[in-house]
Amino acid sequence: MNVLLINQYWFAKEWREDGHRVVSIGRYPYLDVNVPYGISHINHILGYYLPDFFPDVVVIYDDSTPLSVFGLDELNVPILFYSVDTHHHFERHRELSEAADKTLIAQSDFLPFFREKDHQVEWFPLWASVEYEGSVEKELGACFVGTLNPTLNPRRVDFFNRLQSCVPVTVTTGSFQSIFPKSHIVINQTVKGDLNFRVFEAMMSGSLLLTEATGNGLHELFKEGEVLVTYTPDDHMDAAEKIAFFLAHKDRARSIGEAGRAEILRAHLPRHRADVIGNMLSTLQFQGGRHRHLGMMTNHVHLALSRRALPHVALRIEALAAAALALEQAISAGEQITHTQAAMAVAGCLEYDVLQQSSAGARLIDQAIEAWPGSPVLGLVRIWRLMQNGREGEARVCAANTFLGEADQICVQAQQLKALITEMYGESGNSSS
Repeated sequence: MNVLLINQYWFAKEWREDGHRVVSIGRYPYLDVNVPYGISHINHILGYYLPDFFPDVVVIYDDSTPLSVFGLDELNVPILFYSVDTHHHFERHRELSEAADKTLIAQSDFLPFFREKDHQVEWFPLWASVEYEGSVEKELGACFVGTLNPTLNPRRVDFFNRLQSCVPVTVTTGSFQSIFPKSHIVINQTVKGDLNFRVFEAMMSGSLLLTEATGNGLHELFKEGEVLVTYTPDDHMDAAEKIAFFLAHKDRARSIGEAGRAEILRAHLPRHRADVIGNMLSTLQFQGGRHRHLGMMTNHVHLALSRRALPHVALRIEALAAAALALEQAISAGEQITHTQAAMAVAGCLEYDVLQQSSAGARLIDQAIEAWPGSPVLGLVRIWRLMQNGREGEARVCAANTFLGEADQICVQAQQLKALITEMYGESGNSSS
């Protein structure tokens, strides 16, 4: 089986050992194919870099940025999407999952939001990214290895300031592999209650993990008091009391830490996750999906909007052109559009016209309005366009038919939409062509 990995190299070694041909691509230099910064069509990547390779399956690994490869929706091969930072980007990931045949999410609390979309989705927790040895000798009491940036994470900085006022805690950055094993207690603090990599990496060390009591599957995987210990989130006194207790009972801390390491070695290494996904890929079937093109379209618009602060306008135009192509393909395929997708389609078309000083986006909006006459978002845009051209009577009829009455209120909302678009795009967003 030919496997194309996008954005990561996880599991490539294990799958190659199983006889599969695996190629990793993306913007990172450690991948097999380092795609230049920007957005690239998959056909160009395959033809230029991999002329003798065509994937049987594509695995998209979330790197917390919008996907920068387009054209995947044109491949008639199954796609697996792994959402890692679900807790940060679940709305964007939920839309991208529409383009996949199966979606895995690292944070189980978000399963209901994905299951609303009525497609294959499973919880797939993270793992210990590095396998390393523990240490019998302990030089530190309690430690935390990670960034303490008051701008990026004020909650974390505040917590550790309060905690260090109660008990000694070593807070540092650097290689956790050299620090965790030499500590009696490793402290974990999350960003948004996520089940993060540090949980698995700390337990691998054989030291006692003291982590926040979170959701997202923590207690489904690990037994409190047997392989780890938890404290109430943001409660520095609770954490301080447990640190003091286990530093006074180091044998108990060592016993829990060793049990935690044994549990990681038993079930939470890369090879364990590779086996699970490998079995999935062997049976994954190409479905096409109701929103395959629309799912990719929303991703490309997100990518363009995320680059607004960058000076390279060409990159934004390239992403918006890819979004427009995906939208055209969705219209041709008869896909059913959602409210979110309709809003992203309008935003992408308007952004394209502003950057290109064109009316191509406006014409594509008109095609979308005709393709999806029942879309409330596109209906509102149509009413605004009619009013903009002085056709208020038609606008009122359209409002009454589309929204089943309340024509006056709908027309007011259309005017509000016009004001919002003007604020975002200037008069360029008011093209009537």
